[in-house]
Amino acid sequence: MNLPHLTPAPNTCDALEAAGFPQDTVFGWAVPADRAHGSRVVLRQTGAGLSGSEGSGAPTLSEMLAHLPAHLDFPLPHPIFGTMERRHTLEVRFGERVQIGYHALGSHEVQHRIEHESAVEAAARLYLALRAAGRVRGVRACDADVAEGVEHLARAA
Repeated sequence: MNLPHLTPAPNTCDALEAAGFPQDTVFGWAVPADRAHGSRVVLRQTGAGLSGSEGSGAPTLSEMLAHLPAHLDFPLPHPIFGTMERRHTLEVRFGERVQIGYHALGSHEVQHRIEHESAVEAAARLYLALRAAGRVRGVRACDADVAEGVEHLARAA
C-alpha cells in the first residue's frame, strides 16, 4: 500500500494545519532529520511523535469527510424574494477525476465544487476553500469525538 496516496500532498497538509485543521490524524508527514531524503507518511503512535522532525498531520479521506459539514445553506438570488437560503448536500462523484462539492437536491446547482485525481486531495482543497470563505470553523469538542471514532476505525482496518 502506498501511504502518500491515502493522504493529501505535503503542501496541502501544511495549508490544512495553517487553516486550523485538527492535527490528531492517524498518519503524519515525517521529515528526516538529515533532510537528505524527502518527507514520508508515517503512522502516528498514540501519544508519540513522529520519528525525525514532525511535520503536519496527514488526514485520510474519512478524516477529511468527518470535518466537512454534511449540509450547507447558501444564499441564492430569487426574482421575487430577493435572496433565499438553499440547502446543499455534500456529494462525491467518482470518475476519471473525483468531484466533491455541495449540490442542491433536485437541481444541477453546485456550490464550492473541487475536482482532482485524488479524492482525499479534493476533500482537503474543499475544506480549505470553505475555511477561506468562513463556512467551516475550527474543531469543536464533538468534532474531536468524531475524529477519534474515525481514527479507531482506520486503525482497525
